[in-house]
Amino acid sequence: MKAWKLALAVIGFALVLGPVDQPNAQGGSVFTLKLCNRSNEDIQLALIHRVSPTDNRFRIRGWFDLPRGCYDVTGLPRGWVYWFGVAKSGKGFWGGKATDVCIGAAPFDRVSGGGYECKPDEQLVGFAGNVIDVDVYTVTFNP
Repeated sequence: MKAWKLALAVIGFALVLGPVDQPNAQGGSVFTLKLCNRSNEDIQLALIHRVSPTDNRFRIRGWFDLPRGCYDVTGLPRGWVYWFGVAKSGKGFWGGKATDVCIGAAPFDRVSGGGYECKPDEQLVGFAGNVIDVDVYTVTFNP
């Protein structure tokens, strides 16, 4: 399975997951994404979310370390948010069928402008996702 190959490739590549520094000046146009790692090991995570409450393009970024426990990412624009996680050991992954996106082993941060094609060192993987219209939304990564 391609995701297993990707899982092996991402070991060792990570960025520190921290809050998105956007003030809540937009009122109810942003939300907090609570990420809970309930699995038996640390996870590498990729996220996709709108650029801002007034910009409908998507920001695609990874890899973030997600140790066991729960962590908040604040100030994300409401609307669609997507996630894809890989166990650091390469023994599992969390994704879905909400959207397919090109990602590679190296850290990435790009804004979707349409027409993006996978680079030779990337592959198309399925992200899980949901439309968010609440103040706090929790995603739990179970074993």
